[in-house]
Amino acid sequence: MRNYLRFIYLFLLSISIAGVIINSGCSSSDEPSGPASPNVKIVYDDATKVFKGNDLSDLNRIDSTNYIFYFKSSNSLAASLQVGDNVVIGDYTYFKVKSINNDGNEIVVEGEFVPFTDVVKDAEINWDHTISFDKEAFMQAFLSKGATIQKVTSDSIGFGFKYGSFEYSIGIKFNTDLVNLTIIAEKIVADTKVAKLTVTGELRKFKTTGKIMIQDHVLQDFNASNDFQEGEFELKATAAGSGDDIGLEVPLPLLKFPIAGIPFIWFEIKCLVVMNAHVPPEEVASCQLDYKFKYNADLGLQFNKATQKCDKKANLRSNEFTEIDKPESGATGGMALSWGLAVPRFEINIGLPEFYNTTVGWIHAAYLVGGDYTSFPACRRAQAGFYGAYGWALGAFGVTLKGGSGNLWTKEKVFLKVGDCP
Repeated sequence: MRNYLRFIYLFLLSISIAGVIINSGCSSSDEPSGPASPNVKIVYDDATKVFKGNDLSDLNRIDSTNYIFYFKSSNSLAASLQVGDNVVIGDYTYFKVKSINNDGNEIVVEGEFVPFTDVVKDAEINWDHTISFDKEAFMQAFLSKGATIQKVTSDSIGFGFKYGSFEYSIGIKFNTDLVNLTIIAEKIVADTKVAKLTVTGELRKFKTTGKIMIQDHVLQDFNASNDFQEGEFELKATAAGSGDDIGLEVPLPLLKFPIAGIPFIWFEIKCLVVMNAHVPPEEVASCQLDYKFKYNADLGLQFNKATQKCDKKANLRSNEFTEIDKPESGATGGMALSWGLAVPRFEINIGLPEFYNTTVGWIHAAYLVGGDYTSFPACRRAQAGFYGAYGWALGAFGVTLKGGSGNLWTKEKVFLKVGDCP
């Protein structure tokens, strides 16, 4: 159980962190501009029960794990609730009443998911903000996932954690307009390090803009863009007899934040680490790859009312990826290794992180390096790829079609191709 006053304190603290995250930006026409005040207009459905003011103060506590709300028995609005009612709690969360019980001491209300478009009749929400990076927000994001702090200085933090057979070390150094990021993933088998995967690079602040429009309970517009997004990352991979790691995906949290003045919507920035590998330990097999990626782009998505899906928005101003060291791959049999990450993976969520929430849209840039060797036919290859992607799941907006995803761009380059390769 969580104390309600603590919940409000944490929410307001998050808002204050967001005030640090959102800064004045740059005035140059080809760089992120400063923040504009959000435009928010919401008209709730006549049947929606809205707790605010004194009614909100009669909420004693919340069990966020089970989505249960405890009100004072003297609160007339809570006493009027019935199963199936839609409820709004301040500007924080909303739900449909699944069950209700009044034992004379408290009114216990269990909530469940309801589309945002059922709760509101009309809404128009716009945002336009430049995002930079705050150390405390990064720290809270990692600690929420159970990471262990390894070091903290005035301008840097370090974390460590285990995921499957890999041990991860993450280092983040903060500057005014960017963060320097280092991720090291090591696989240790029988006290022997059999794989080391390293990412080093920097991510600059960027501008996020978007709009949500609902009219008469129907989604009319939803779009989001990350403008002037810049990144520069070097990916290294070294593996020798490390075995199979198929379909490995590790989401690393970077930031969770609201934008002050916008209700119900939270933004999250992640780093998604991916890996597919077959480096047989019973054979002599190894792979070494080292490439650097650099880009500047606008990337986003746009709801298409006619198709009930989202279309892409992309402007890749520049991109390059270069070979740092000559790639090496070989085996007495066959081997393959691909290793990469998507960062920043920018997600838009409806609902507070501690409560039932749903990701309605995501955008990311991704980098991948790969090497493989086959003996029949004999082929040795090494390549790199740079990708933009987006996805959506609009159930929270009452759109019944399943979500989907698509590519913003695909840039690939082969750096080594020897033998009878397809």
